[in-house]
Amino acid sequence: MSTNAIDASYKPSYYAQAKNIVSSSGNDGENVSIYQEQETGSKATVDMDYVCTDGKDDGKLSTGEAIESVGKGIGKSLINMVKMPFTEVAKGNFLPAIAVVAGAALCATPIGAPLAVIGGTIGIGKGLFDIGSGLAKASEIANSGEGTDGEAKAALEGVGSGILTSGLSAVAVAGGVKTMKARGGEMAKLEKGAKFGDKVKAFKDDTKDAFGKLTSKTKSSTTTETPENTEPTVTDTHGGTGKPTADASETSTVKIFGGKKVDISGTSKLTTQNTRSLKRWDKNHGTNFLQQYIENYTKVHGIAPKNL
Repeated sequence: MSTNAIDASYKPSYYAQAKNIVSSSGNDGENVSIYQEQETGSKATVDMDYVCTDGKDDGKLSTGEAIESVGKGIGKSLINMVKMPFTEVAKGNFLPAIAVVAGAALCATPIGAPLAVIGGTIGIGKGLFDIGSGLAKASEIANSGEGTDGEAKAALEGVGSGILTSGLSAVAVAGGVKTMKARGGEMAKLEKGAKFGDKVKAFKDDTKDAFGKLTSKTKSSTTTETPENTEPTVTDTHGGTGKPTADASETSTVKIFGGKKVDISGTSKLTTQNTRSLKRWDKNHGTNFLQQYIENYTKVHGIAPKNL
């Protein structure tokens, strides 16, 4: 209910059918308003946001009224968005508040940025749908000859809600993309003007990498991780084990952080996550596993691997 609502007699109908509003203002600032007559003799609360103000309750609004209704839709949606978790908690429903806390916690994880992009994209789509449906509804009401001003204003408030949803979702998408690029993944390698398909692929790769990091952290919390200063075990193509050597070109798998096995035989392409892990391991331990992978891959495929 709007803060502009007043207690007045009215003729019951959809929202407020205020066809007979009489409004005047004297020098004393006292306003006289709304329905001098009432069939039942009772009084009811009328929401002034939806009453007819031009004397013709036909669903046709002036440009000023339309803009005002859209603005009210934005304002009401924003207020409801902020108030909803608190009002629901007051009713004993804690799910919205839990969702807000969980969302905030996810933002601090590697998957926070990808989820912001995905959720924001969905939000943009929903907002555009609400805008389109609201405009279509308002147009239908105005042209039908049977609609009311209150119905038209309500439809345009839906447009305002859609504008807010789309705007906030666009901000979420932009923030998520910026964060993902700052982490130096595949999206950071995209050149200006890159094709849409390339952007989608880069986003997919970085999202997969982010979920991989999250699951690896979960696993490491329940297993003993190999210290970074511990020399890795190397398994050659014949199944033997030994210390890493600079010329171990026949090496097929190596164990690095947390005992994770990485295939560097060159028969298959390394994932982005494994490439980064090998780079970090080589830097910390003075090994050359990534270089071995590159040499092995080149021998197998006749071409050096790309995007390393």
